[in-house]
Amino acid sequence: MSLRERQSRFLLELTEQAATSEPGDRQRDMRMDIYRNNYRSAVIEALESAFERTARLAGRNAFRQAAIHHVIEHPPTSWTLDLVGEHFPRTCRSLFAADPDVAEIAWLEWAMARAFTSRDASVMTFERFAAGTALYDEDGWANLGLKFLPGTEIATTNFDLPQLWRSLQPDEQGAALHRLVEAASIVVWREAETPVFKSLSGEEGRCLEKMIAGKRFEKICAWLGRRHDKDEAAHRAGSMLRHWLDLGLVEGIVREG
Repeated sequence: MSLRERQSRFLLELTEQAATSEPGDRQRDMRMDIYRNNYRSAVIEALESAFERTARLAGRNAFRQAAIHHVIEHPPTSWTLDLVGEHFPRTCRSLFAADPDVAEIAWLEWAMARAFTSRDASVMTFERFAAGTALYDEDGWANLGLKFLPGTEIATTNFDLPQLWRSLQPDEQGAALHRLVEAASIVVWREAETPVFKSLSGEEGRCLEKMIAGKRFEKICAWLGRRHDKDEAAHRAGSMLRHWLDLGLVEGIVREG
């Protein structure tokens, strides 16, 4: 057996608890149990570090059980533990189906972590944007696309996540859970070296989500036009665009072709 085959076999046993040892090799099985336990403990500790607020919200015991389940179902595939939480919000959505706030705060923690490690990029100021679009005609505006900062992510939320986030700090008394009357959106990005987030209305969040996905400005205007009269739709589209620029979400303009 080659070294590579031995390494692959060892990794398989480590992550999947596969019975690949020879029958009767009890000492080897005992050693593998030690390796496997150490491996899983390291991964679980990494999850606890990456999802501190999620652990406080779910409760330590419940979180640890979820982490164990996640390690078994989704063993890490990367060389770095920085990516260990890649699918953990999805695991929380499945295991805490009766408490959807757990999955939402897990998503927010993971999005913040991803934003922190995203590549550096310069923010497009409103002045640069205005100069870049000064000669746009109607077709130019219709085909306007935006490139957003690396690490920018958005999701729908049914809870007041900013309030919940603050209440889950170590020095707070307990989770402040408030369900929203209407669903809203949370956008995450990085300001300089600091990951940040902001709550948006559901409508603005839908529009921003479309633009992040690569839709052109005319698609946003058309979508708003089905909800409001023409003048109001145009006003809202323009206000949202200015808001995204003022927040510092935009890296540049995507030109047609």
